[in-house]
Amino acid sequence: NNCFSYDGQCYHQTQGVAIGSLLTLTMSNCYTVFYEHYIVKQIKNKNGLYYQYIDDIFIAIDWSARHLLKQIDMWNHVDENIKLSESIGSLVDFLHLQIEN
Repeated sequence: NNCFSYDGQCYHQTQGVAIGSLLTLTMSNCYTVFYEHYIVKQIKNKNGLYYQYIDDIFIAIDWSARHLLKQIDMWNHVDENIKLSESIGSLVDFLHLQIEN
């Protein structure tokens, strides 16, 4: 439950958690474990790599682009508030790094 004021107006946050709240990181990590369990299982079963840094994930797997896009679309339906995006290729940007295969 988070209330705040801005420009003399009071607001009540009804979804998510406030950035900077003492519990935000802990709650985010707990939910991420639940959300990503299914994804990680699929990736690890196919000898893929899965890495997470806070709310960014990196997946390297030997799937066709078509299959990966289909999986991402499926994963995007797990929670309507979380949307994954993709960068497919032999050179991708991730967290201000360029990763090359």
